[in-house]
Amino acid sequence: PDAAGARDRVRRRLGLPDEVPLLVFFGFVHPVKGVRELIDATALLRDAGVDVHVEVAGGFASLALPGEEARSFRAEVEQRVADRGVGDRVHLTGWVAGAEVSELLSAADAVVLPFTAGVTTKSGSLLAALEPLVPVLATVADERDPALVDGVTVLDVGARRDPRAIAEAV
Repeated sequence: PDAAGARDRVRRRLGLPDEVPLLVFFGFVHPVKGVRELIDATALLRDAGVDVHVEVAGGFASLALPGEEARSFRAEVEQRVADRGVGDRVHLTGWVAGAEVSELLSAADAVVLPFTAGVTTKSGSLLAALEPLVPVLATVADERDPALVDGVTVLDVGARRDPRAIAEAV
């Protein structure tokens, strides 16, 4: 899609004011992808007076999380959003078609990938996020991927499985 107009189109569709940062998580939603911690970080940011909107763009069902496991995890994530009181700030899109993902990533103020084992260049989500040249906040793997340089190709999230570290990176 036309990347130049993506920000305006997406914000209009979401009803999102210009001054509210749009954060996007993209990829299969799985327990090891850090979505729980991202939801908790959103609540911490709200409590600190920082307004953000988070689009969690991706399906829950995959080979790694089939059928009932995917439905159960989605229910857990939805409950976490409700328990943290961030339903007005966190939206779970479910599976999203390629053109819509491209537009969403192009419109993002930042892509947040807080994977619990850290991010490497083997991640399709990371590679998709790097394409539109949007800032990518990512956790660091035990063995740092040499292509992921803090402040150059990514912005490091200070710790894995840590909502405060995600909030600080945002």
